[in-house]
Amino acid sequence: MIPENIAKRVENRLKKDYTGRLFVYGKADKNDADGIRIQTDVLKYDGVPCRLTRIEAASQRTGYSTAEGEIFPKMRDHYTLFTEKDILIEANDRAKVFFNGREYHGICGESHSYKTHTETLFRMEKLV
Repeated sequence: MIPENIAKRVENRLKKDYTGRLFVYGKADKNDADGIRIQTDVLKYDGVPCRLTRIEAASQRTGYSTAEGEIFPKMRDHYTLFTEKDILIEANDRAKVFFNGREYHGICGESHSYKTHTETLFRMEKLV
């Protein structure tokens, strides 16, 4: 177990690295005007400080087919999002990350919270 004073120092050091901003969108049920239950996108986290770190130097390649049956490689970049320990993201939440002057759009995996921070797998789908 990490002593509390050391955990606090590590947590404060990590916060200095959170130079990015994270916006997380998830699904929520609500009733429309006719009383029909629908799912809608909701903003769960708005501008949370974060750090984005690439975890696969060589992007994973997966193939997908067109209507004509041609196979094209599709690049997917995988990252880890580091946030404060109280930020818990659900699997399949969508996110926008502004980090180092770039805008990353993608989908999140489930968060794993530790004594000093939270880590969340992030698969980038689009770089703006």
